Amino acid sequence: MNEENVNTFLKYLALYLPQYHSIPENDIVWGKGFTEWTNVRPAKPLFKKHYQPHIPHKDIGYYCLDDISVMINQAKIAKKYGIYGFCYYYYWFSGKTLLEKPLKQMLAESSVDIPFCLLWTNHNWTKVWDAGNKEVIIEQVYDSKDYTKFIDDLYPYFKDSRYIRINNSPLLLIYDIDALPDPLLAVKTWRDYSRKKYGTELYLILGHQKGDPNPIKYNCNAAVEFTPNYLSWQSLSCNTPKLLYKKTRATFYDYFANIGIYVLKKCPDYKLFRCVYPTWDNTARRKKDGSWMFLGFTLQLFKKFLEEMSKITVRDFPKEERFVFINAWNEWAEGCHLEPDTKYGYKFLETCCEVINMNLERLKREGFSIKEKEKMKKRLLICNEHYNLIKFKLLGLIPALYIKFNDSKYKVYCLGVPVLYVKKYSKNSNKIINIRLFGIQVIKCHFTS
Repeated sequence: MNEENVNTFLKYLALYLPQYHSIPENDIVWGKGFTEWTNVRPAKPLFKKHYQPHIPHKDIGYYCLDDISVMINQAKIAKKYGIYGFCYYYYWFSGKTLLEKPLKQMLAESSVDIPFCLLWTNHNWTKVWDAGNKEVIIEQVYDSKDYTKFIDDLYPYFKDSRYIRINNSPLLLIYDIDALPDPLLAVKTWRDYSRKKYGTELYLILGHQKGDPNPIKYNCNAAVEFTPNYLSWQSLSCNTPKLLYKKTRATFYDYFANIGIYVLKKCPDYKLFRCVYPTWDNTARRKKDGSWMFLGFTLQLFKKFLEEMSKITVRDFPKEERFVFINAWNEWAEGCHLEPDTKYGYKFLETCCEVINMNLERLKREGFSIKEKEKMKKRLLICNEHYNLIKFKLLGLIPALYIKFNDSKYKVYCLGVPVLYVKKYSKNSNKIINIRLFGIQVIKCHFTS
């Protein structure tokens, strides 16, 4: 097995957003002809060297999913670069669907030659793009009478030969299981009805986006991380760029620290599918009003992130269940896309292709070193401390307290005055840590290499 290529026993699934065609519900709120590109095109950088807007590569352009040839071409590109399949977002509201046209066209056109599964994104349809309860366009209302209708509407997809199955059971992902008023009843109804009417068992996967529900408690098969998720507060960046405009709100996270959350995470006592993301920046959607983004991204970090999640998946799952999810194929307004752009070209896809075509022996050697993982732990510790200090400041407990750090220096300021200073450096064969409190040296440690 060590000499086999990884692609013989591991599969990458890319999350896929179908909001690249206009629908009446969006036209009413945003204006006629609204698509995801409406937000992406006019995006402006919020600070120097900020990568905005994201412009699609000339090979794909600002496409429209009304044209089925777009999906045919996407499938070809994905498969060429080692992406096994797509996980399409499925917007279903008590029998009413949104953005379903591309999925129905795909279903009717076998030339879209790529395996797929569905993710029920069971949140409200809102104006603020946060799946929350503010400025709701279409509310997600739950009624147990609709549970069988849900399976009926899904079955045309399940029976398609391209639909992804595990042990002959179609994969169905649920974005937020806890949003359901009685999740156990919903799952039982889905399973019983699917078994009785269609003779089909379901492979149900719960999303870890707002929390980390244990799938065993919900009678589901597994869970999946939707990175970056609710754990991102642990990676709040200590270094924030100077914004170009007044009255601009933005939150910055540390990419290296954030992926460390998932790389260092202990394996739970249930099946957890891993997920990676190349970059994330929703400035195109939020503009100057509360965007959040991850600083410090490099292609090398993304590659090592993918290698680590691939190794974990090979280690923890049987062959037929070895899937790694990638967020995302085309979340352009969130700056999160494998599709080629004018800055990186095909680099994200080439990275996926390189990793999936390694042999297992090489994959085992790749990823983050022990030293790099230790650095991740330290970075996360600093980010956590920064988050706590900001929290205390907001509570009025520590006015004007903030941190500056790099790999060798760590400072805590209060009212502009450095109160704690930690410096690490090497001299001859000694490693030295120097700690000063209010300018007075309190500790100086020497460690012999």
